[in-house]
Amino acid sequence: MSGGSGEHERRGRDAGALARMGGFIVRQGRRIAVIVVGSVTIVVGIVILPTLLPGWLVIFTGLGILATEFAWAARSLKRGRREFAAWSRRPKRRGRAWARVLKTLPKRRRRSPHIA
Repeated sequence: MSGGSGEHERRGRDAGALARMGGFIVRQGRRIAVIVVGSVTIVVGIVILPTLLPGWLVIFTGLGILATEFAWAARSLKRGRREFAAWSRRPKRRGRAWARVLKTLPKRRRRSPHIA
């Protein structure tokens, strides 16, 4: 009887080890999938940047995918959002500054057509 009980305990330990290994494999598989999908998304975003398509949106989406697994991607996404917000506010300020500069310039005088 004692042999049967020991075998049952060993099977229980083996089942626990297999369950832990299975969980490890699932976690690593998910991590690999996140790396592949996030990286491909970022590369596609970089490729479409010169076109009229929304390349930055695709890049930020790829960083968001990677941020589900990696802290560095979350930090990069946060910094990218901050920089993009600052960048999107710049043209407004610059436009007003240019308008002020243009107003201070002397107006160009028109030449009379009869003066040669």
